[in-house]
Amino acid sequence: MAQRNAMRDGMMKMQQGMMTHMMEHMAEGKDSMVMCPMMRHK
Repeated sequence: MAQRNAMRDGMMKMQQGMMTHMMEHMAEGKDSMVMCPMMRHK
């Protein structure tokens, strides 16, 4: 049970990190997203 909670915590942290990451891109403009290696899905 503890393992599942830890996994969920990790997911929540990851999602929060993504949200912060996206917010930074929004602030910087669309070009910053194109340059971001994290956003490149190729």
